[in-house]
Amino acid sequence: VVKNWRSLLTGVHIIFDGFCFSLHSGKMLGINKMWYNVAPYMADVVHAMNGTFSHCQSSWRQEWAPSSSHTDLPRMANVPACDGILASAVSSFPGAHKIVFSSYYRIADPLPVPGNETGRAVEKGAGVDPGGRRQSGGTCNILPLYDFIPERMGLADQQPPEFFAKIASIPVANGFLSVSAHTTADLQDLHGVDPYFVRTSPNRVSPHFRRVPEDPTGEYSDFFREEFFGMDDIQKLLRSRRRFLLLAGHHEYPPPYKGYDMLWEALPALDPALRASFDVLILGMPPPFDSGVEVVFAPDVPETVLPLLYSRAAALVYPSRYEGFGMPPIEAAACGCPAILGPFYRDKMKYVYGDDALYVSSNEEMRAAIVRVIGGDVPPPDRLIERARLYGADTRHGWNEVAKDYLEYMLAGPFRDVPGTSCPVLVPRVCLPDLNIRTTPGGIAVGPEPGTTQLSPLVPSPGQGDAVAMKQAMEESLARDRVLAGPQVDDPVRALITAAKASRTVNESLRYIRTQPTDFDPGRLAKPMPNEEAFIFVSEALGLLWEPDMYGMPSPFLSLLTLVEALDAMWEPSAEGELGPFGGRDVRDRVALNLGA
Repeated sequence: VVKNWRSLLTGVHIIFDGFCFSLHSGKMLGINKMWYNVAPYMADVVHAMNGTFSHCQSSWRQEWAPSSSHTDLPRMANVPACDGILASAVSSFPGAHKIVFSSYYRIADPLPVPGNETGRAVEKGAGVDPGGRRQSGGTCNILPLYDFIPERMGLADQQPPEFFAKIASIPVANGFLSVSAHTTADLQDLHGVDPYFVRTSPNRVSPHFRRVPEDPTGEYSDFFREEFFGMDDIQKLLRSRRRFLLLAGHHEYPPPYKGYDMLWEALPALDPALRASFDVLILGMPPPFDSGVEVVFAPDVPETVLPLLYSRAAALVYPSRYEGFGMPPIEAAACGCPAILGPFYRDKMKYVYGDDALYVSSNEEMRAAIVRVIGGDVPPPDRLIERARLYGADTRHGWNEVAKDYLEYMLAGPFRDVPGTSCPVLVPRVCLPDLNIRTTPGGIAVGPEPGTTQLSPLVPSPGQGDAVAMKQAMEESLARDRVLAGPQVDDPVRALITAAKASRTVNESLRYIRTQPTDFDPGRLAKPMPNEEAFIFVSEALGLLWEPDMYGMPSPFLSLLTLVEALDAMWEPSAEGELGPFGGRDVRDRVALNLGA
């Protein structure tokens, strides 16, 4: 893998179905924003390894949308071929091995083969030669998933056709990409999909979401070079220097799960003098009733203006009862904007804001939150920006990191077996660290870094046991990376795992421990630990692997499972809603990936 990385993907064609851009008429809504940023980074790595990456466009558009509603993505081929059935379009693309992932729940149907029990209809002739025999190869279908709002909120019977395409595609997808641990859990709970076949990488924000310094004049002329509906009213509001609450994603009749009813019902309960001291700016349509406050609305604010609005708002109001991830809160945090968030973020995603947000689940809580925000009882901007560091405020952890996570899954799996599809492992998972797909400040790279020597697979010397070899590998790995104990927990974990996975004995034991019970109680580790204490714990847990037992073997194999469960327990919020020492980072996913657990 290391020696031939520049030609590793020769003959491989990764095809991105950008149907979301046509579906949403080219607007930079959440999903569109995500793929516009993620797909080009993926293309950069694929091209570097001599593969092909294409954006398969659809010319379909809503009747009212402009004819140019499709969107070209940078640094890749934009091919207008994805009209009609996706399988037919994919069959026209070259490549010995094709990986397809759709932005909005479409799938290249499995080829018809004897015993295929998927029940999926395929276009006549797709993937079949005139004699009716199955063509060789097939396609690997990876299905991105964003949320299960309709199912959880009882809205399934009100959904457009795309929703039913999602339900039909889940049983026949080879693998899945997920925008949050919460969405992955819903996928398992509602559809029985083993998380082993899901790559979870939380959504991020783009680098331009930064705090905008104040302009004493209130003009901010650099942000208003492009005219849009509502621009004059927004400029007037900014010049007035009045405080305002910002609402993102508010439609004229927002669905109940968005929780805006709490806001509109709380406003009349405010003291009249307080209510007259601020405005409400809606990035959407105004409510069809008198809210009792001055409302400014702008349904199509350009993406480039959003950082300014987040930076000047008294708070973002996003009281959603259910989401998949929901990007506005983390965009706001990256700009230092306080947030009033709904029960979903308190119960499922508190690791994003922690105690630096105001959580509401009733009209009275909303009223109290507004009083605090308008009174200035909010965390300082720098603290919020630091919270957003791992979600894009630090450009090493932006959309480029999502691209890395998703692409590593496409290369190494694991995948489900689906008749009529083909998903060969292109890179063994044990080789991913040596392939070295990595984020850079604002970018992505692959292959050995200049001036470094990659670790070779560990081969014990004659007479040297695995236990000794593992300890030696750990020391070499720590020395190479110059890793020290302290706040940077991720690096020691990665270095220790590098040593552990090199052991033939440990890798073989994995098959054994999966079948064994364990009496390990993760509950005792649910309380957060300081980073230094967590580092010591991880080191000791891994240390069990290379301490020989009475038979000279690394003892006990169950300690490996214990480590994974311990990391799982530390990653999950405790009963009090606090975080473990890793601050919500998906360390347990990295452990599972590297150890094959």
